[in-house]
Amino acid sequence: MVKKIDFPIDFVVTWVDGSDPKWLDKKRNFEGSESDGHEQSRFRDYSIFEYWFRAVEKYASWVNHIYLITDEQVPKWINTKYSKLTVIDHRDFIPTQYLPVFNSNAIEINVHRIEGLSENYVLFNDDMFLNNYVKASDFFDQNGKPKDTAGLNAIQPHRMFDYIYTNMMIIINNKFEK
Repeated sequence: MVKKIDFPIDFVVTWVDGSDPKWLDKKRNFEGSESDGHEQSRFRDYSIFEYWFRAVEKYASWVNHIYLITDEQVPKWINTKYSKLTVIDHRDFIPTQYLPVFNSNAIEINVHRIEGLSENYVLFNDDMFLNNYVKASDFFDQNGKPKDTAGLNAIQPHRMFDYIYTNMMIIINNKFEK
């Protein structure tokens, strides 16, 4: 008999509205110049993020809590009073000496610092959607060890940025036992 997963699993999702004038000014002031087109595309907002929450509600209603990571932004349509949601600003979990930060890897590497975050969590970007029902056991085994499914969904790299996931999987697989 397979033991049921009886520990909380949180979802963490990162989001930025790259068209927000206040955020753009902060980014420009920090960088000192305009970014190239490829860089700018990484901060786009297609106005579909609300469907991420709808998909979680429909396909993973079992999730313990959702942490929405933003940079002094909150989507206008979001219900911040929803009991399963906490909006987290970069200042809430990233050490001050590293702020401001515009690199998603730097943000994600600090996620473990979020106060109240369950030991077991699944990290999403705002463009990673659930499109079918998932169970807690799709992400973790009954002992709390994460399941290594990232390799099953790997996209073959064609730009420098695309190698990040491959490199992270190599590091994780070399440092940790499955």
